[in-house]
Amino acid sequence: MNLAADVISKEQVKGEARCVQTNKAVGQRVRHAMTESGATLPENLPLEAPIKEVKKRLDEQKKLPGPSDSSI
Repeated sequence: MNLAADVISKEQVKGEARCVQTNKAVGQRVRHAMTESGATLPENLPLEAPIKEVKKRLDEQKKLPGPSDSSI
């Protein structure tokens, strides 16, 4: 979902400059709502592991033997 695009379409905003202005205004409203509700802003989120590390970890997990059905 792209909220700014929805607003631009719904309000039939025309012209690049007005679209950019609308996009910024929507972003400011979203950030304000996040701040008011106590949500974590994107720049304060913890960094995720690089995708290569995640893929490597998943590949290693696939290689591990799973629980055997005979132990039940």
